[in-house]
Amino acid sequence: VPGDVVLCQRQQDLLWAWVNKSAEADEQWLTPEMLQFPVPAGIPELQRFPMSELRLGQALRGIITDVDHQGVFVDVGAESDGWVHISQISDTKQVDDPQLFVAAEQEVDVWVSQIDDINGKGLYLSMAPKKLKLRPRLPPPADEVRRLALSDVNTWHEGVVSWIKDYGIFVILGDARNGVGVQSLVHVKQIPGNRVDPFKVAEIGQKVKVRVLGSEKDGKMILSMMPDAATFDSFKHIPRTQWLDGLVYDTQDYGFFVEVRPPGGGSVVQGMVHISRMVEDFVRDVKEEVSVGDVVRVRVHEVDTNQRKVSFTTKPLNDDG
Repeated sequence: VPGDVVLCQRQQDLLWAWVNKSAEADEQWLTPEMLQFPVPAGIPELQRFPMSELRLGQALRGIITDVDHQGVFVDVGAESDGWVHISQISDTKQVDDPQLFVAAEQEVDVWVSQIDDINGKGLYLSMAPKKLKLRPRLPPPADEVRRLALSDVNTWHEGVVSWIKDYGIFVILGDARNGVGVQSLVHVKQIPGNRVDPFKVAEIGQKVKVRVLGSEKDGKMILSMMPDAATFDSFKHIPRTQWLDGLVYDTQDYGFFVEVRPPGGGSVVQGMVHISRMVEDFVRDVKEEVSVGDVVRVRVHEVDTNQRKVSFTTKPLNDDG
């Protein structure tokens, strides 16, 4: 079997194999590809991966192992099957009887929503990404709460979007591995932009960068996606002809996002390179041009003082369209 096999499971006369697409799958959050092979004689099942390797919001491919009137059990290659509640089976249809909607041995896409108990044996999944809500373990690790509360306000922290409301975006700080993390709110006033709609800024499971402005008595962090004032002001004075290094931290259908440090030093600022400002030619797929982790050369395209946004371009100097 080509690639990095993470699970083989015998089902009747077929061998189902979950194969990572690259050796860097763990870092890039790639979904294992599911392949079928005839069962060779005497081939045992490979060891299943531990629940502690899963992250909240992680996309997986699995096989339905059982269906009842309350929901669906799905085998994603972990130590135990995951559970999809009836309310999480479909984004668009009301499911009154799961047995009329899905069947055993059916292949499905799922997202990790919760890893429940202290031993990591309770795996909860969703087949409805628009209804997805990530639920970290409670209480959060006390040492991590203390570390974050004492961190510098100009330090950017990685996190995963867990829930979105009209008043802001909830973020789990860290990679949410094994369901562990500190969940706190980025209030809409701390999201760059004017009259921001949080539902248009982020999606559940998306990786984001935030700053910790402080902590509350209940241990929750006060988070911000806004650049600090000094860093933001410095970008207003950078010539539009000057090239800067940008680290790609997220890609979307409409463009990609970069972290850029001012030439004179200081905190990084986050900004978007819209798909129309990537190259002179038409871009069919952003992910074919850049990948998360790439370092690209960018120029400042626009600094919006009112919305506190910086946008960038990777187009050559002779084309500023």
